[in-house]
Amino acid sequence: MGVKKVALVTGATRGIGLAVAEMLIREEITVIGTSRQKTNASEVASDLGTSSVQMHGLELDITDRNSISKFLGELQENYPSPNILINNAAVTKDNLLMKMKEEEWDKVMEGNLNAVFLLTKTLVRHMLKTRYGRIVNISSVVGLSG
Repeated sequence: MGVKKVALVTGATRGIGLAVAEMLIREEITVIGTSRQKTNASEVASDLGTSSVQMHGLELDITDRNSISKFLGELQENYPSPNILINNAAVTKDNLLMKMKEEEWDKVMEGNLNAVFLLTKTLVRHMLKTRYGRIVNISSVVGLSG
């Protein structure tokens, strides 16, 4: 028997994140899916879970370091450690540079860079220790142009 696979999918309640969570469940991989709203995450988890595979829905706001810290604490205390990380959640504040507010810029950087760094840094330790892990970072095509 191989390694028990557990995936953390950020932004798992809609779009690409939801499709990824569904695919992982079909592959019989336990999924921990996140959303800014716990009720959305819990509803999706309830809908996608099967008799043989679990999906756990947890709240996570990738633009808020306190939320990330709280999430990581809850994850370590109550759930199996993920060995697959899908960094899917993102923040879009499309605007011309001249019109963009510093607060908008900060939210984009917190969500799209800092959250990826913090989640990856925390989870990679377990992956290295167990000698198994996968990290997938999903980005928008918007990132190809300035």
